[in-house]
Amino acid sequence: MVDDYITKEFQRAYVVALGDTFHGLVTLSDVRAVPTDDRPKTWNTAIMRRVPQVITAEPDEPLEVALRRMLSHDIRQLVVMRGTKAIGLLSRGDVLRVLEIAQVLPE
Repeated sequence: MVDDYITKEFQRAYVVALGDTFHGLVTLSDVRAVPTDDRPKTWNTAIMRRVPQVITAEPDEPLEVALRRMLSHDIRQLVVMRGTKAIGLLSRGDVLRVLEIAQVLPE
């Protein structure tokens, strides 16, 4: 994961899924907690936050609601779910960028 994704994509979190089935989320903090020498032999499933621990959002909920949820849980991203399928990640930075742009654009 570190070599194939983190060092190439520079994302803070990655959805763990098998097909359409969402299993959890691995964040940089989760990876950082694994000693460097142990990372090549550690499975994502061993360090991921499992479904009950993952804070989610619906695709049609207002951004302000999602941002409040992130702030109240002190997290940097939400998994966007449609039913039981993870369809994306929404980060605090994403929401703040949209809100910032919305302030300068006409209605």
